[in-house]
Amino acid sequence: MSTEVPTQEGKIVTTLLICGLLLLGAVAIPTLAYIGILMPANETIATWLQRSGSIMVFLALLSEYMLFTIHGLIYMSGIWDEHLWPMRIKYGKLHTALSLTSFTAAAIGTIIWGYGDLINFS
Repeated sequence: MSTEVPTQEGKIVTTLLICGLLLLGAVAIPTLAYIGILMPANETIATWLQRSGSIMVFLALLSEYMLFTIHGLIYMSGIWDEHLWPMRIKYGKLHTALSLTSFTAAAIGTIIWGYGDLINFS
């Protein structure tokens, strides 16, 4: 069994992949709730959608937290080292895009969480 320590780039790639999957789930859960997937018999679609907003917010915030943990690996501050500049070029735009998507998902999830039951489904 190998006890290889993951490289900085390996940590960045793994974290970006996990964050992408979390955000995919953050979008999929309210979508499935709107369709009525796994809805209990005594719930309405509006209430089920509203409840999904809390899960959307949780997944978006978890994604943003994970992105925060690798921010320093991509955007170095302080002493600058030439070998770390490629990380910013290679992963900076994806990191920024995922961070903006996390923020947007958290904002939309908050609106769904607060007002999802007021959406008219007729």
